Amino acid sequence: MIVSALDRLTRGGPFKMLSILAEITSRGAAYKSLAEPWADTTHELGEVLAALVGYIARKTREDIIRRTSAGRERARRNGVRFGRKPKLRMAQREAALARRRAGENQKAIAKAFNVSCSTISRLKPTDTAS
Repeated sequence: MIVSALDRLTRGGPFKMLSILAEITSRGAAYKSLAEPWADTTHELGEVLAALVGYIARKTREDIIRRTSAGRERARRNGVRFGRKPKLRMAQREAALARRRAGENQKAIAKAFNVSCSTISRLKPTDTAS
């Protein structure tokens, strides 16, 4: 397979590009880049260089994953809450639950708080304690 440049093979970054190249070679085909003479698996040196670049890309990806995981954990320890903000404040949730317990229609409660019926239906009595 001949490509004009390796970046034309995929826009998914180096890790995706290397997985595509690995797929090509696993099926017994070779690849050659016109723009990057080192990316030519029809020669031994090209195979060695492709393996080296693949190793570097894999290690880079592992480093990125490790650093982002550590950053998320540090943020969690510092009290950062992840995810969407609740549509209703605690007092609003308690009021909506009280109205629901009193037998009021979920659609009417949702309209009063300007939220969807799904938001009201997902409220649980434990939501008031969180």
